[in-house]
Amino acid sequence: MRNVARLIILLGALLLALAAYDAWRGTASAMAPGATAPITATKAGHPQDFERIMAYQWIRGSMVLYAGFFVLRRCRRSDATDPFSPAFGRNIEADELRRSSRKID
Repeated sequence: MRNVARLIILLGALLLALAAYDAWRGTASAMAPGATAPITATKAGHPQDFERIMAYQWIRGSMVLYAGFFVLRRCRRSDATDPFSPAFGRNIEADELRRSSRKID
């Protein structure tokens, strides 16, 4: 599952890089739901449509990237609570609490 999370993070980074390239180039395109051809807008020709498409691309890339980090966090948390995982019980705060309670005794 961690590999899936890493692929989602990579896809989000790629989408953000493509959005940055479109912003630099001044031409953006996106597929409308149910359409067969993409909607294309230029910064000089249709500035409002260009801004809307760019907002869509930035939001889409950010959401995919955050979804990848969310899945990765869930995987790490489940590994920390799984007794058969090598990462089980590696809670630093709990370890420090155990050490401090041993010093008091």
